[in-house]
Amino acid sequence: VPLEDCNRGVVFDKYLDDLCSGDEIVKNVVLESMGLALSNIPGYLTKKCILMIGEKDCGKTQIKKLLTELIGIEYTSSMDLDKMNDSRFGTSELYNKRLAGSNDMRYTAINDMGIFKQLTGGDPISIEFKGRGAFSYIYKGFIWFLANDFPMFSGKKGKEIYERFLVIPCKHVVKKEDQDPQIVEKMLLEREYIVSLCINHLLDLRNRKFRFI
Repeated sequence: VPLEDCNRGVVFDKYLDDLCSGDEIVKNVVLESMGLALSNIPGYLTKKCILMIGEKDCGKTQIKKLLTELIGIEYTSSMDLDKMNDSRFGTSELYNKRLAGSNDMRYTAINDMGIFKQLTGGDPISIEFKGRGAFSYIYKGFIWFLANDFPMFSGKKGKEIYERFLVIPCKHVVKKEDQDPQIVEKMLLEREYIVSLCINHLLDLRNRKFRFI
């Protein structure tokens, strides 16, 4: 549905404004990222994954819940970064998934980030299901992590690894009395507006040759 034909998403607009503390550039990055996740365009074209960082009750979890509902839970995976870098069976959870990444990235040491680099760069990875042979696979989905603080990496810490993370800061903490446990359900009622808005921003991202604003 064209954006001009949609009812304005009052709940979503306020939620996004609070999440991004009113910063228009951050809002645009979030909308571009959502548009990419909702599309069938390979996420590796950006050579980025999202790392959304913020304290508890900043609202970052709701955006992943919203995307999961819009995409379909069967097409998402909430795997941790350390399992993502497991070259044996861990990568099997990425097969045919449009959106991947944990909602609570653990503060842990990652010894080898090689597979993560392959995933975000569009290079073939090896996937193996238990009891079956391994095969090569190019992950075309999009990776989106949530964390309370920056993760700790060990092993290779080259610039090419850190450049794969697009960090979105979430600094606005929602007071307990202002929290709405039904916020995702209310935003889903505005799904036509949300999807149209995100796709409009995805077109901007495509016009910039998949370089985030």
